[in-house]
Amino acid sequence: HLNFDAERDFDFVCAQHYLALICAQGFLQTLRRQITAQLWQNLCWLYEDAGEAELERLAAANAAQAMIDAIELLDRHPSQQQRSFLAIAAMFKTAGDDLHAREWARKVRDEHGTNLYNDMAERMIFDIREKLRAGT
Repeated sequence: HLNFDAERDFDFVCAQHYLALICAQGFLQTLRRQITAQLWQNLCWLYEDAGEAELERLAAANAAQAMIDAIELLDRHPSQQQRSFLAIAAMFKTAGDDLHAREWARKVRDEHGTNLYNDMAERMIFDIREKLRAGT
């Protein structure tokens, strides 16, 4: 039982997000996918702030997959695609899936959008390459 008038502590906020994930299933497909992606991303950040590394990685993996599902239905400008691809790459990186993170960061370069996103993707690719070389 959630008391919506109670003080909003960490457990309450997480419970709200999980309840919203369930409620999101009632929306039409495109909106449902966007809401689901945003909720998982929010949970990832909440767990990061709370120092819950394993839950953060799990939420990041769910966010990445939900973002992939959401962008499949959208026709966006190249710079918006770049932003989406970079967000997916970041979630995969947070989830500890460097190979998928690198794959999605490379997709940023394939879009003809803005140099800012290209630069961010290049930096992520470089960091992942260095991490893989070091074997960590």
